Amino acid sequence: MGLFEQGRHHGGVVLFADRAYKEILGHVVVQSHVGSDVMNAIAGRPLVGHGLAFINTQIGGAFAGVTWMILDWLIKKKPSKVGFCVGAVAGLATITPAAGFVTPQGAMLIGILAGSIPYAAVVFRQKKNWDDALDVWGVHGVGGTVGILALGLLATKEVNPDGADGLFYGNSSFFLAELVGVVVAISWAFIVTYVLLWVINRITPVRVSEADERGGLDSSLHGETAYIHTD
Repeated sequence: MGLFEQGRHHGGVVLFADRAYKEILGHVVVQSHVGSDVMNAIAGRPLVGHGLAFINTQIGGAFAGVTWMILDWLIKKKPSKVGFCVGAVAGLATITPAAGFVTPQGAMLIGILAGSIPYAAVVFRQKKNWDDALDVWGVHGVGGTVGILALGLLATKEVNPDGADGLFYGNSSFFLAELVGVVVAISWAFIVTYVLLWVINRITPVRVSEADERGGLDSSLHGETAYIHTD
């Protein structure tokens, strides 16, 4: 049983196409620092996991959120509420492929990995100055990849007899299947997206002019303003 039977080719992997998109479009000229209501974001965060009955999903999200916050505390010297929310989302993205196939202890480990490896990916992205306003590559792309590989390591038939044992339970072939699936999915997502955008960009620009970007896309494309800026 391989990636597409058990891991369900978790959608986060295809977000490596986002990197191809950024390579074609280049760096944005203007970046908005106006955020939405943080408290509303926190209040709405539990809705992301609504309907996900498996306790492993909640464990993964919780452990990832706390791990992310601790790393913020250690590195930036302040715990971040937004960081906790981002970590929780990373945990949900990472645990998704494995939620029905690992033990709660495995979900705890996946949550810790989800709060640390995507965190490192986001820091790497920031240092490289890649455009990714919502960090979908670091959180969902890297997180999804970690989740699929963790499934190949931690899956056990003791949890789900219809599944497969992972590498830590004596089945190396299942982990190799997951690894191959991840490599193929990432390669396909990036290469095909890059080629398509390259072709489209030769026919019609996929990016607005610098003047339109500096003026704001809400104004230049839609004739309206989404935010009111005050001095």
